Amino acid sequence: MRDLLLSLAQKIALVLGWILKGNLKDESLPKLQAHLTQDRAWALAIILASWELSKAEESRADLSRLLGTTGVTGYWWKIDLASKQLTPFVVACKTAQSEKDYSEAARRFFEAVKDLGELVNTLLTHKDFATITKQVSAKFPKPKQEIKEAPIQEETEEEEEFIIYHYLVWTGWTETEAQATLSKRKSV
Repeated sequence: MRDLLLSLAQKIALVLGWILKGNLKDESLPKLQAHLTQDRAWALAIILASWELSKAEESRADLSRLLGTTGVTGYWWKIDLASKQLTPFVVACKTAQSEKDYSEAARRFFEAVKDLGELVNTLLTHKDFATITKQVSAKFPKPKQEIKEAPIQEETEEEEEFIIYHYLVWTGWTETEAQATLSKRKSV
């Protein structure tokens, strides 16, 4: 259960970290950046991940034992009240695998923040949340992980010629002219 919890929490934290870096612009970003530190983002990720996993009735006892006295389980009912807003974000995080997916998850987070209004900022600055943040950080150290962009791969010479040839034909060159231009290019 611990691995499952940490795996989902890391995905959520990655998206939250991606948001904090300003990778998706939104009017609520400056206020969010002021309140959502890396430690708070990790605590929020653990809370949201455990809440999502707790939806399966058979997981609740294991999660409760695992989370112990962190106070996280006390937030589940509060998140249930915002389930309509937060579920799309958590599900998008769960399935995210590319920068496009992270962007979509971030967009869903901002939608939730807008729908919930000041509730998110109130939660993040509340003294109980500060206590939970410390408890979570002590029990589940924050991973050192960031979203990395996929490396840019150079085209092979063959792929480059294919692209050039089709571009020339698409722009109105005859196949013979395009072929002659590529032949001249090879001889240089």
